Amino acid sequence: HSARAEAMGKFTASAANKDLGLLFANAVTTPVPPGKGSKQITVSRMGENSIFEMFTKCFRRCVRDNSRVGLSQPEMNKTLESNGFTVVRFRKGKDHVASSVDP
Repeated sequence: HSARAEAMGKFTASAANKDLGLLFANAVTTPVPPGKGSKQITVSRMGENSIFEMFTKCFRRCVRDNSRVGLSQPEMNKTLESNGFTVVRFRKGKDHVASSVDP
């Protein structure tokens, strides 16, 4: 870590990038009312089918890179969750099916 990075504190995305991520997620998803099959409909939190991956392909300059500028995947997931997106984690267990991406 450089002295400058430590003095500046933790790097975070701008409010504008977080807002853009939320607007994007709302544009590419459809709300599912409770009781209408919402348990079967999921969006990947990570991997090639995630909202963040789609966002990256559309808005590359707004995504964190080696310069630590832009929105990171955990920040986007946290922003989505705090704005009404349901977070479901699939963990390995007796019913787990091996997959290279989240369901």
